[in-house]
Amino acid sequence: MTGENLTTLSSRFYTDPAVFESDKEHVFYRTWQYVGHVSALPEVGSFLTVRIADESLIIVRDESETVRAFYNVCRHRAHRLVDGEGCKSRFVCPYHAWSYALDGKLSQAPKTEEVPGFDKTRIALREVRLELFAGLMFVNLDDDAQSMADVFVGLEQELLAAKPALSSMKLIFKDQITHQSNWKVSVENFSECYHCPVAHRYVTSNLYSADRYRVTIEDYVVRHFSERLGDRETHGDLYVWFLWPNLAIELYPLHRCISIRHFAPITPRTTVYTYLWFVDPDLPDDAVAEVAQLGETYRGTNGAEDEAIVAAVQEGLESRSYDVGQLVIPPQLTAQSEHAVAHFQRLYAQALGVGDSST
Repeated sequence: MTGENLTTLSSRFYTDPAVFESDKEHVFYRTWQYVGHVSALPEVGSFLTVRIADESLIIVRDESETVRAFYNVCRHRAHRLVDGEGCKSRFVCPYHAWSYALDGKLSQAPKTEEVPGFDKTRIALREVRLELFAGLMFVNLDDDAQSMADVFVGLEQELLAAKPALSSMKLIFKDQITHQSNWKVSVENFSECYHCPVAHRYVTSNLYSADRYRVTIEDYVVRHFSERLGDRETHGDLYVWFLWPNLAIELYPLHRCISIRHFAPITPRTTVYTYLWFVDPDLPDDAVAEVAQLGETYRGTNGAEDEAIVAAVQEGLESRSYDVGQLVIPPQLTAQSEHAVAHFQRLYAQALGVGDSST
């Protein structure tokens, strides 16, 4: 690959609160954002609440079993409707008891029958675009955005070919680590394995090869691959699909489980890194326990290692001594090059509409 930018983004893109506000508007409110696996909504009325930057959303399975998304805002005086997750037959605002059916339509509004001209049939929760993609749920706050099939061409079929049971898998372990860093620091750290032989000795000694690690880049998807270290027949190899801007789907080399990694921006210097482990519904109990144990082990190895790395990088980005750094971009993609970091930064610059992102 040629023509790659050898310099990094300027440090202000990781530290300036005004840039973070721009990130929310131009990246997170205009891209497809992962909100869960369909197994999280097993029956009519099942719901969960999620945040996309500053916006709270309700994801619910309605009476026709359609999965929908709404802004979590009452249409009366803007109170938040619901917290957490669960199962409901309707959503009742805790402020004035306006209630909404599962399809978002206003069903009751106390005392409004006495209000001339009040027509509850014209009132409904503001709906958000939602698409199901290989059993995963995504929302987009931009009503004019391209569909997932148009953004990630052929990817759904590729995922299902690699893991046909993806939509029916069950969640067996979930954890979160708060990174003391800007979301882009966390994503860029994930995007390369240049640091793996130095920082991640456990996984590169026990699970997959750092020397055989490969990255391929195509538009809004970056693919990672590495061979499993031993017993490949049973466990498979490592396959990773990183979807712009902040989600990774991993076919992990342990009983061919799925691990989903999500990077949620909280503040200019705080990111919540969520990782979830899914297994086949018919996987034997001892194998399920092994995957769950890997989730526990991950926090104390890769998880803790990356947590320390990104915090140290963020600290360096705050230094008056640092503005723009250098990327390792040889002519060809290698196991430990930073082409994917450069690609991520190029997509980011395009999203924000900035030309020379190093300034």
